[in-house]
Amino acid sequence: MNKIKIICFLLLAVLATVISCSDPEECAAPGSKKKVGKYLMRQDSELTTLMKEMEDDFKKMRSDIKAGKKAKPGLDYQKILTAHGTEAEEVPSESYQAFAKNFLIVMEAFENSEVEKSFELYESLVTSCMNCHSVHCPGPKVRIKKLY
Repeated sequence: MNKIKIICFLLLAVLATVISCSDPEECAAPGSKKKVGKYLMRQDSELTTLMKEMEDDFKKMRSDIKAGKKAKPGLDYQKILTAHGTEAEEVPSESYQAFAKNFLIVMEAFENSEVEKSFELYESLVTSCMNCHSVHCPGPKVRIKKLY
């Protein structure tokens, strides 16, 4: 009788798992998990995805600057104000918004700068990222340091 209860419990657990992910929208929500190969991986939030794209864009801009070219941002950085973060309260917070607005001010100065001044402003952009990540989500600071 005990084995029957265990088997029923396991079948119900499997059925509940299958039913819980029957809505693709729900399973693709930030923080949800998806199967990648044999691993369950957390979905990146909109803000996390944007930050990863920013990292790539920064590397390209740094490369252009070092080659003596005018570096042009390849992203719509205004999204930093509205992209949904991993934590629901993250982006709307006054602190985060202040850091994001400061970043956008420096980005505007960078976009309008002469080539000679662009590296200094580029470093200011990276520093603004580092300052924000010192308060919000310190994990990526190691990756940000590599952008200097």
